[in-house]
Amino acid sequence: MDGVASVYWEGHQTANGSAFHPNDSQHITIAHKTLPFGTVLRLEHNGRSVIAEVTDRGPFVRGREFDITPPAARALGIDGLGRIQATILHIGHGGYHRPDWYAEGHRSKYE
Repeated sequence: MDGVASVYWEGHQTANGSAFHPNDSQHITIAHKTLPFGTVLRLEHNGRSVIAEVTDRGPFVRGREFDITPPAARALGIDGLGRIQATILHIGHGGYHRPDWYAEGHRSKYE
């Protein structure tokens, strides 16, 4: 799937109940309108890629498919808006925050 991504940094809690840390490069997250929480995506833009987990809902602006955190934007070389390609690596359980996700090493499993 592909679409326009915007960078977001406001908020204190995501829709799945986890804390929102917009500058934490260890927990790169993404917002999507319909993908289940916990879904892991490989995001690509201009030859760069990053792994991100769906933890929030949005964007709520016509024509945009994804909201990405500043660390994801930096990794992809996006400043503001950019068209990205997203590949699903793992379909999430759709539930609320799993604090053990990174502790269990799931992130490295998909990189």
